[in-house]
Formats: sequence, C-alpha cells, structure tokens
Amino acid sequence: MVVHWDVENVAVPHGASVIQTCKLLRGAIKEALHCKILDLYVYADVTTMTPTRRQDMRLAGADVIDVSSVQGKSGQVDLAILARALKSTEGVCIVTGDADYAYTLSVISNSGRLTAIVYNKDNLSSVSTSLLEVADYAIGVALNGSVEEEDKDPPSPAPGDKAELMNTWLAQQKSTTPIGSTEASET
Repeated sequence: MVVHWDVENVAVPHGASVIQTCKLLRGAIKEALHCKILDLYVYADVTTMTPTRRQDMRLAGADVIDVSSVQGKSGQVDLAILARALKSTEGVCIVTGDADYAYTLSVISNSGRLTAIVYNKDNLSSVSTSLLEVADYAIGVALNGSVEEEDKDPPSPAPGDKAELMNTWLAQQKSTTPIGSTEASET
C-alpha cells in the first residue's frame, strides 16, 4: 500500500508531534487494511512549511513532495498522486477529506487497485461524501489517537467481486515482500 497525504487538507494538529501523527496514521492504515505500507508521500507547499516540520516528516519516513504555488496557481496534488499511482501496481491510500480526490480514487480503482481514504473523524464536516462512496475502504482516525472500531476489519466480499480480489491481493502482500523492498522499509 502506498500512502499519499495531503497535509494541508488533513493537517498535523497544532502542538502535536509530526512523528507521532505519522506513526498514528501508519498504524491506523496497517490495522484497518492488514497491509504493509511501502511508501508515505506528504504533499505540501514547502514554502509555508518550517524546516523543522520538513525534517520531522523525513524522520518519520515520509517523502515530502513540494506542491508550491506556481504563478499564483496552487499545486495540483490530485494530479500528482494520480501520475505517481498509475506508475505502480500497489494499492493507494489518500489521507484527505477533499472531494477533489474522488476522481483520482475512481481512476485508480478502475485500474483494478485497492483504494482507501483516511480522514480526520474529529472533523467530519470536512469529509466529502463522494470520497466515502468512491473509496474501497474509509478509515476514520481521531488525530488524538483512536481508530474508528468498525473500520478495523475489511468487510467480507461476495465471491468473484473486486473486493474479493483485493482481499486476496492484501493477503499476498502480508505473506511476501515485494520486489525491490525490504522489511526495513516498513515503519
């Protein structure tokens, strides 16, 4: 599973540790989807991010992707995620609540890959209904440390449907290490 986090949409809570927030998000995704997290990409306007925050993101094992404004136009995070995701065969998890990502998730899902969103369940008004409908899985995380109970176990799929194929894929991911990665890449 590859995680893409729009940190400007689902921010690290004021006064919270960046490293602990990354750890919380990783733990919630692993627990809910029973999978390995291969990469964590954080999309941010680095011109507004402090050097300490960037360093903490790196220390937490995240790759910070700069989506700074270009000529007054904000970075197209959804397109950056889509371009990166379509180069891979891994499942995709997006940490966001923004409806702009519904199309991105649809395209990735239509390519046969598992999709999930992680949203801040402490701020449900910021979560798009269309995201919840499009994603294969939705994981509500309270950034104070709790994971929504009903999202811990993926639902049992009907025989032959896409969810069954994805659950089989997830089971294979748990039992094998993908080519080019090591157990050490999982944090």
